[in-house]
Amino acid sequence: MFHGTRTHDPKGVYEDKEEAFNINYSGENNYFGRGIYFAKEASYSANYAHVNPLGGTKSMLYCRVLVGTSQEMVIAQKSNSIVDTIIRNEAKKIKYEPIHAKYDGSDIYIVYKSRRAYP
Repeated sequence: MFHGTRTHDPKGVYEDKEEAFNINYSGENNYFGRGIYFAKEASYSANYAHVNPLGGTKSMLYCRVLVGTSQEMVIAQKSNSIVDTIIRNEAKKIKYEPIHAKYDGSDIYIVYKSRRAYP
């Protein structure tokens, strides 16, 4: 999937050997809360691409994202207070892995644990 880092140089993501994606860079007012957002379509993430201040070129990351069993959300259900997915199996206390939503024809996945994505 694709991920745009907007104001942060993507080199900082793939050069970080311990954390890679750092949720601390995620904004608090995002549509589904403070998570790490990925899109299946490059055209969607291009809106969030990092623009090189020297040459004006745009860049974004192509990533592997573990989606597992996703919690389906509807864009109309905006909740910028989400900090994690809900429990899908109460007996075993198992949560959904990421949130999956469709927006403007694009599949978007939001993960709340950085170890679920690899740049």
